[in-house]
Amino acid sequence: MGAGRIYIAAYMPAIDLTGTPVGFSELYFYKDGTREPEPVFQSPSLDDPHPQPIEADANGHFPPVFADRSKVFCAVVTSPTGDVINHFKQRDHIHPGPLYPGDLYGAAPALPFKGTVPANDLVAFLGDSITGSGIENYLESIRDSARGMGFWVPTLTRQAFRTHQNLNFGVAGDPTASIAARVDYVLQSGAGTCVVLAGTNDIGMSLDAAKDNLATIFKRLTDANILTIAVPILPRSIDAEIGRKWRHALNHWLHQQAGVFPNFRVIDADPAFGDPLAPDGRPAPYCTYDGVHPMSLGSYYISRPVAQYLSTLRPARPLQTDCIHDVFEAGLNETGCLNQNPLMIGNGGQVFEGFAQGSEVANKWHIARSEGGGDVSKLEMSASKIIYPRTGLPAQRLAWKGDVIGGWQTHLGLTDYDIAYQHHLQPGDEIEFIVDLDAHGPLDGVACIAAILTAHDDGHDRSVMAGSSSVGDMLKGVGYSGVLRTPALALGPNFRAGSTVRCDIWVYFHNAPGHGLDACIDIISASVRKVVA
Repeated sequence: MGAGRIYIAAYMPAIDLTGTPVGFSELYFYKDGTREPEPVFQSPSLDDPHPQPIEADANGHFPPVFADRSKVFCAVVTSPTGDVINHFKQRDHIHPGPLYPGDLYGAAPALPFKGTVPANDLVAFLGDSITGSGIENYLESIRDSARGMGFWVPTLTRQAFRTHQNLNFGVAGDPTASIAARVDYVLQSGAGTCVVLAGTNDIGMSLDAAKDNLATIFKRLTDANILTIAVPILPRSIDAEIGRKWRHALNHWLHQQAGVFPNFRVIDADPAFGDPLAPDGRPAPYCTYDGVHPMSLGSYYISRPVAQYLSTLRPARPLQTDCIHDVFEAGLNETGCLNQNPLMIGNGGQVFEGFAQGSEVANKWHIARSEGGGDVSKLEMSASKIIYPRTGLPAQRLAWKGDVIGGWQTHLGLTDYDIAYQHHLQPGDEIEFIVDLDAHGPLDGVACIAAILTAHDDGHDRSVMAGSSSVGDMLKGVGYSGVLRTPALALGPNFRAGSTVRCDIWVYFHNAPGHGLDACIDIISASVRKVVA
């Protein structure tokens, strides 16, 4: 056989709502500029569910049409008698991702996909302490939500995929036997995707037992039509030679499983996680804090390849608004903004003492500094309105130059005060704060950038924070361009007409002197949205 096959019929349920068996009899698209159909799959009957699978060539390449994401594929659905039941038309319904079921370590199998994978945008994490730390949460106190994959996967997919604390099934110290015993929790969670990173706590134990446990995990997840992404055991700086051999043997076996299970991928961490010059393959500096557990930058390198693959499967959530009128409306625009100024429109905001004359701030926003025990008096600070090149839309720039002596909470901040949601929200609703920004690196002297959302309920403040520790590791080098999204904040029972919400974007400086700083960040949009299932 060829290097792989696509089974078109497997993208539909076995029966329709009336109980009638159905399947694809034809898949086609219209040629550019014409109404002439170009068939890519045809079946005279449904007796054989896969009578004409589309095969890859010897190099594993499928017909180029499937890599053209501008195509709209039309599927004709029929019953066994040949009657046309319906036509389905879906842009990018067949994605480039599922077309490559094998990899460099194993031949692509002729396995059917069991359904449209993933079934939803929820991602669960199953494993040990590496997957168990640093995932988003719903705590009501101020909480830095993110050091691990739970932050980076949604962020790097631009919120096409979501997660939360209840989808975190990582337990510190667990070997594969204990992890396999928790698969039921994943099956009951409703997540359409599960990232599995397990085995590091088995090193030195039975290799065959670890393989059996992992095979059990993969089979149960994929049998339930959950897209399962296995990440090989990461490099460690504490392994003896026997441990390194054990890890390499398991990872080699793991790659071979890419051809055994449907809905299954093996995705390595970014090579930058490991130090190629180290004779023992230990992690690169600043990727872990103890030689085993990833720091934020290490989690970024683990998550980036996973996010790149997932990004081929679902479109990104519409975070960058198109206009100031992109506001929430129940039943019509439920992904719209609750605030009226997501695009940093205008220059009617307030600038406080310490900023250069002529500084401009977007409408409704304040710009401030907080020394908190430090000294920012030798910083030249300015705020200006720009047109951001990527979007062609207004953005807010915050710039600083000079010296700073950091202290507790020494920061520059943009704050949107007292946004009242009197007509859009009710107690118990969940909201989130989403900031699209470009922090031009390197940002020497900057510890982190934080997006903070605070609800004022009957005189009480409850806050959530996102982004600071995760992006902080990157700021000194390449900077950070992307989205910060707070965990969901549930509005309390005292939230009523007149209650307010506050949004903050803070740039924190290190608690140490910084000299010769010269940097800026651009806030492209800052929107508050209601979380809609």
